[in-house]
Amino acid sequence: MKFAASIGCLIFLAMVCSPFAAHSAPPRKGAPATIVVVPDDTPLGDAANDTRTSAAVMAILQACADAYTSTPVFYSEGRYIISQKMGENSVSDSARLTIHFRRPDLLRVEISGKYSETLFLADGTTVTMSWPKEKRFKQIPQPDNLAAFVEEERAGMMLDDDTKSVIRSTAPALLVSEDTLAWIHGNVDQYIFEGSEVVSGADTWRIKFVQSGGSSIVTLWVDQKTGFLRKNSTMMAVDESDDYVDTYADGYKAAIVISIFDRISTRLSTVPKSRFRQGRIPGNWEDQSDEDVSEDEAESSDGTSVFTKFFRAAAEETATTPTVTFESESGTNGALRLLWQRDMPQRASAVAMGETDRSELHIITQNKRVNVLAPGGRQVRQYRIAQPATKATLSQNGKLLFTISKNKQTIYAWDSNDGTFVWEKTLRGTLDTLLPLRTNNALMVGGSKGIFLLSSEGDLSFSSRRVTEVTRLILDPTGNAGDLEKIIVTSDDDGITLFSAGGHWLEEITATAFPAPICSTNEKNGRSFFALNEGEAGDVALQRIDSKVRPEWTVGVAAPAKYLSPTAVMTANLRLAESGSVSVDQGGIHEFVITQMNDGRISIFTPEGKPVWRGRIKTNDPLFMASPGDGVLASYATDLNDDGSDEIVVVLPRSVVALTAND
Repeated sequence: MKFAASIGCLIFLAMVCSPFAAHSAPPRKGAPATIVVVPDDTPLGDAANDTRTSAAVMAILQACADAYTSTPVFYSEGRYIISQKMGENSVSDSARLTIHFRRPDLLRVEISGKYSETLFLADGTTVTMSWPKEKRFKQIPQPDNLAAFVEEERAGMMLDDDTKSVIRSTAPALLVSEDTLAWIHGNVDQYIFEGSEVVSGADTWRIKFVQSGGSSIVTLWVDQKTGFLRKNSTMMAVDESDDYVDTYADGYKAAIVISIFDRISTRLSTVPKSRFRQGRIPGNWEDQSDEDVSEDEAESSDGTSVFTKFFRAAAEETATTPTVTFESESGTNGALRLLWQRDMPQRASAVAMGETDRSELHIITQNKRVNVLAPGGRQVRQYRIAQPATKATLSQNGKLLFTISKNKQTIYAWDSNDGTFVWEKTLRGTLDTLLPLRTNNALMVGGSKGIFLLSSEGDLSFSSRRVTEVTRLILDPTGNAGDLEKIIVTSDDDGITLFSAGGHWLEEITATAFPAPICSTNEKNGRSFFALNEGEAGDVALQRIDSKVRPEWTVGVAAPAKYLSPTAVMTANLRLAESGSVSVDQGGIHEFVITQMNDGRISIFTPEGKPVWRGRIKTNDPLFMASPGDGVLASYATDLNDDGSDEIVVVLPRSVVALTAND
């Protein structure tokens, strides 16, 4: 992470630097001997409040920069600790950190722990980045200067360290930066001098940096005798109102990354050249040299806050197997029960289940692996696609996996058996929704610029801008097969509209904007809709709307809550027993309306709006409901075991669960 100061603060520090009594001994070969002497009467606190404090902070940071700039070799062994929490749930990992460096172009940074294991190795000609636990690696030609991996601006090329180990452990970045002092000062608004502290047996000066916008707090422990870092930490924490707080303990959501350098040496013998030789890479490791494999790529442009990205990254590194429980809250006692649970090794980014043949569920994770689950929850295969996905679906024949790219402008088609690339198509505007069609296995795409119809070969056969800002495409259950197949289109601008399978506009159902999740009934005698609407106060209600878009009834689903939003509404055929005033034939299968909220709440209603049952999926996964847009990713109603009664498949950030009627 790059540290830094506002312009005003830097000017102030520079103005008061000269009267400070600091001593810098000429560096000895292989062992910088910078000595920083801070007078005992130097006030603690904000450097902007006292010239003596400002001078002390500036001298300490200058000594730190000089130490890393002047040393020809560097070795360190220590610890890399990462912790994060949300509410009462917390998890952490402590890994071994080793750094080997020979100027100008040899660097090895290794992190090895229970959950975190990465290696960055620059041998002078090639840079190898590897993830041993995941059995994958990436190799690229080494640039002219290793600063290419740490600078935000430079005259030459800039590259990404996909392991993130160089930046996160800090010391390697200080060793290879083209301007170490400027790198230390990057993005800092406030310097706070906190006095001295002993770390790993060494006396240190402790300085806290408040990053721009108050989003993160960085603390450095600088060795008083050598100028090297003995410890550094980066912390982000917010309270339940999402306001930033100053300590990890005070945070409702918090994440902290700490590097501790227990042993430091600048002796040449501690950095043998053999440490920079890349050994044989096992033949069963996946070569990702031609891919962008940055672990943060799925977060880079989605509009989430800096804290959310930091928190998710911390949670990914300390990922433990989440515990999932399912509880009934009201109505029929145990109307649904947990059928199976499947945990994912990485956070899910997109989910695909066929519209008609729902025998397989394809879950795409952030590292672009696709985990394919059978109806019983067993993973039947895994493959990898070459591009990250934000949305996904399967073709009607199940042979192709369609995905929307990270920039939401390109559609990719992959072989759903092994992930082989088939075709890609870039379309106009932002793409938001996909619908596979029975007719010729075509794909309908909706987005900000309208509707596009793609053939199974990826050719654009038809486009329409009669409706823009499309939010959902839904097969009309009252439509017929073949050329008469109809599609219900919802839009933020143009309400609900009916289109043909050929992409032609048929009729306007309502001009009222309909951004809420909706579904259409399976009734043959007329079309009606169920919609989950959010009120101005943040509450959520279920409405049934007739074919003329007149509300038939409204019933409350959820009271306002933090980050709460509706995920899905669907109809399902369930075998349920009698529930209070709602009479359901024992052993009979009837149509019900299922609502799914992103916080795990599931409710069952009759088509007449009478509540039948309510329950909730709970998990200790810290990624669950960590920020707006988090929580349940998708929910489907489908008959997994061919008994006539549907199951409810719910996809969480790192788990998939199936619920079945408890008959």
